[in-house]
Amino acid sequence: MVTWAVRYHLVVDDIGRIGEESRQPVKSDCKRVCLVALVLVLFVPYACAANPSTIRGYREEPDFYIDLENIAEIVRELASEKYAGRLPGTPGNWAAVEYVADYFGQLGLDCPEGLDRYLQFCIQPVRMLGRAPVLEILDEAGNVMSDFSYVQQYTPAPKQGWMVCKEVVGEGVVLKSLSHINEIEDGKILLIPRSISESAADMYILFTRLNWREEEDAPRFAGMIMETDISETGYFPVYGLVSRDVEFQDRDAHTSPGPLIFKCDVGVFSKLVKASEQGHRIRMDWNFAVQDVAAANVVAALPGPDGQVSGDYVIIGAHIDHMGSNMDGTYNPGAMDNASGVAAMMEIARLLSEAQDRPRRAVVFIALNGEEEGMWGSRHYAQNPCYPLGESVMINIDNIGSKHDVPLVIEEYAMMLTRIVYHLYGIALQHGIDVEMCSGSMCDNASFALAGIEAVSLVDPDYSYGFHGPADTPDRVDPRRIGRIIDVILNYLYTY
Repeated sequence: MVTWAVRYHLVVDDIGRIGEESRQPVKSDCKRVCLVALVLVLFVPYACAANPSTIRGYREEPDFYIDLENIAEIVRELASEKYAGRLPGTPGNWAAVEYVADYFGQLGLDCPEGLDRYLQFCIQPVRMLGRAPVLEILDEAGNVMSDFSYVQQYTPAPKQGWMVCKEVVGEGVVLKSLSHINEIEDGKILLIPRSISESAADMYILFTRLNWREEEDAPRFAGMIMETDISETGYFPVYGLVSRDVEFQDRDAHTSPGPLIFKCDVGVFSKLVKASEQGHRIRMDWNFAVQDVAAANVVAALPGPDGQVSGDYVIIGAHIDHMGSNMDGTYNPGAMDNASGVAAMMEIARLLSEAQDRPRRAVVFIALNGEEEGMWGSRHYAQNPCYPLGESVMINIDNIGSKHDVPLVIEEYAMMLTRIVYHLYGIALQHGIDVEMCSGSMCDNASFALAGIEAVSLVDPDYSYGFHGPADTPDRVDPRRIGRIIDVILNYLYTY
């Protein structure tokens, strides 16, 4: 379908140019006549063959009334304080899971065999904060001279390990260049300016150097603070990525080695530098532990015309979890990321369950858990599917509903160039949506692609709303944009 769309535009452009030229005085040109004839001979049969109405199994899409208010209400609900950021293992996440399960039940969707109320339970690691991180400037007596706002002005950088419970107090020293690193005394807090922190090459060299622990002359700093410009978002994102390290059996006894690593904005960094020059000290404190928690995916099915879910069916997924609370009285609502995707999935489920003319293929709906911590819910489902994956395809919806002029991105794992990518791309073009294709591995579709099926994510690449932070609120989400993306998915379901 995309091929047809692209060729169509090319042909129209060519004919338009020929027509424009024909209005100018021209000499008789046999080549031009031949070109027009060739275009018509090649294009017309191809366009007819690729028209959706001639595709085997095609059924005209019913007229759907996409309920934008229902979409907006779901986003508002899941982003509310009641769910407190939906971190797996917390009461807020379980409340969100129950909310989706109740919705599926009201629609009368099938519950997969072996599940209770649509819940597929799993165990996954989650980074739990013991308290909010601290960044302060202390005077000579140890009194707090300045403190800063977690998330808005600074945040710990992602760090491997099962446990970090560490307080660091020390003198700050500015790293003027990488060549000066060996001149800095051990135990200092390294202040890294933007000229270095925003250079991928410099940071790679720096971290490589710090990890050479077998070398006796390798510097050992108590902490590192990197200057970062956050002018576009106004605050730092909260990170929750967790990697399971099988080497550490006794997790409680393991604390990640090395310095504490924070990021701060330009204004805070300037104050830290000035305080260090005046002989004041810096205090850094971070307390977290990785815990294995019980969580659940929510799985429901709309069987195909034969009453079965088998062979080639469509999986529509969206992750329900988010970053939880910040331990300072605030939480991260996760409206675009990803109440928007869950709302789209739930609205599609409603529309299809109420439609008299259903798609020719079965559809499985999954509210996936643990995406923010490392796609644990999708990993679990892909390895333990409720229905054999067979020839199924997967459409993941993650972070949509932007109010800004951004393209819809169709992301697949490792540029596999699958059919579903081109099908969705062509449909989006026909719907007048600016669309791009890209490759990535940090969305839930990757788990399904690695399991051997075609899988994509639909994403609005807009992070101005406040990515992974307290500003990702429902007022930043456009239900109309979500509705347009739903229309693309519905068109796909009734065409292929």
